[in-house]
Amino acid sequence: MKLRKQNHTIDILFLLTLFLFFVIITLLIVMMGANTYKNISSTVTARYNETTCMSYITNKVRSYDQRGKLYISDINSIPALILEQTVDDEIYLTYLYAYDGKLLELNCTADNVSIKAGDGAEIVDLAELNIQFLSPNLLYIKATYSSDDEDELFLYVHSEQQEEIY
Repeated sequence: MKLRKQNHTIDILFLLTLFLFFVIITLLIVMMGANTYKNISSTVTARYNETTCMSYITNKVRSYDQRGKLYISDINSIPALILEQTVDDEIYLTYLYAYDGKLLELNCTADNVSIKAGDGAEIVDLAELNIQFLSPNLLYIKATYSSDDEDELFLYVHSEQQEEIY
C-alpha cells in the first residue's frame, strides 16, 4: 500500500511541474508578443508622422499657391511658412511652424499682433522644420523628427515668393 501512495505523489508532482512549465512558456510568449506589438506600434506612429507632415505641408502650399500668397517669416522668432488668403476684403494668415516638438498651424487675421507660437493647433510630432526659398519659385522644406529621421522636399510653386512680410 505504501508503494501506491508514493506513485500517486510522484504523479501529482509531475503534473504540477508540467503545468508550471506550460504557464512559464505561455507568459514568455505573451511578453514577446507584447514587445513585438510595442515595436510595431512605435514604427507605425513614426511613419504616420513622417508621411502626414510632408503631405500636409505640400497640400497646404499647393492650395495657397498664388502670386504673393506664400512667404517665410517668423512667429516669436520661430521660422514659419506663411500662407495668405483674402476673404471678404479681410486678409487671413496661416502659419506653419515647428514648436515644442510639434508641427503647429495657426490661423489669424493679418492685423492680429497678439499671437504667440504656442497658440497653434498641433498637427503631428516634429522636432524641427527648416523652410527656405532657394529661388523665387523653388521652396525647400526639411523636416526633422524626434527619431532623428529627416525628410527633404523641394516644391516648385507656380507663383513667386512675396517680398512683403507682415
